[in-house]
Amino acid sequence: CTCSQGWSGADCGTEVTCTGANEIYDTSANGLESVCRECSAATDCSSHGTVAPNAAKTSCECNCDAGWGASDCSTATACTTTDDCSGHAASVMDAADGSCECTCSQGWSGADCGTEVTCTGANEIYDTSANGLESVCRECSAATDCSSHGTVAPNAAK
Repeated sequence: CTCSQGWSGADCGTEVTCTGANEIYDTSANGLESVCRECSAATDCSSHGTVAPNAAKTSCECNCDAGWGASDCSTATACTTTDDCSGHAASVMDAADGSCECTCSQGWSGADCGTEVTCTGANEIYDTSANGLESVCRECSAATDCSSHGTVAPNAAK
């Protein structure tokens, strides 16, 4: 006999009930009986998402992490400035680990360029952070900006 879902045994007379929150009905190693198995983010979602059984408990469904796609989260997706960088990036590139690395536009910072930076000081201007990816404010300085041989003030665009 090849047992229907939810049944096992030589004569398919033993009911199988999957009661665990993350369990689904699966086929046994011999392909003839129904067994319960636990959904696993590592196995079912390639360690790139969260997992839960579907309503019928017949398959595991993945909710992929950002930067990953396909039904099992095994495919790195292309990064976009709109989706991955809050629409505030000058550029974006795919990192080796499948994540997206944003280079924020002037006036924006954060890994996803979602934090607005506002320079409010009279002599403050926008500058690039040490990592080269985010906007920061800094004071204009005659010593650094004019080699100590002039006066300095920010332009209208800061």
